[in-house]
Amino acid sequence: MKTLIITGGTIHFDFFNNFLKDNSFDYTMVVDGALDIIKDSQVKVDLIIGDLDTVDENLVLQFRDKGVEVIQFSPDKDYSDTHLALIKALELNASDITIVGGIGTRMDHTLANIHTLMIPTEKNIPCRIVNENNIIQCTNNTLALENTFGEYISLIPLTTEVSGISSKGLKYSLDNDKLVIGASIGISNEIIDKNAFITIKEGILIVIQSKD
Repeated sequence: MKTLIITGGTIHFDFFNNFLKDNSFDYTMVVDGALDIIKDSQVKVDLIIGDLDTVDENLVLQFRDKGVEVIQFSPDKDYSDTHLALIKALELNASDITIVGGIGTRMDHTLANIHTLMIPTEKNIPCRIVNENNIIQCTNNTLALENTFGEYISLIPLTTEVSGISSKGLKYSLDNDKLVIGASIGISNEIIDKNAFITIKEGILIVIQSKD
């Protein structure tokens, strides 16, 4: 089940509308205050989730009256709303997850959201955060990339060490190499072929495909 999670952060409306035209999903979750961002869009909402502390209660009721499921948590919780949405997506047997939002002025939330990509990665479920300039995902095995979004690619260790990294289709090739956390050597490589491939043997790698 292809699942879309729309969460807080900076979401540019034109990008979001074009993204919806180019992609289809089987199930859509909206996290807390992101409901206000997408309320006038054509997206079909299946679930509203979060502690609902940053969204107008009347707006939530409007969606509930349309038959949209609402799951509300206490603000005194151990996980972020985005993390809870990701857990719920996995409970619903999502086979592929895309997160829109999650990147913004709150750097703590941005970092936490990137780190939560580890959860589906460890279950071998593709998951990515997307905005108009970036596709952020993780891999612990093999990842294929298309040079249709952006040509820049950065490889950043999420675990202390990522070893056995090999690549195909990148300007600066890797052959059974190692990256360690805290080093910037993997930043701003380039995709030079139509498709690129990255494989690793151990660890978890953050892969960011970007365009200026």
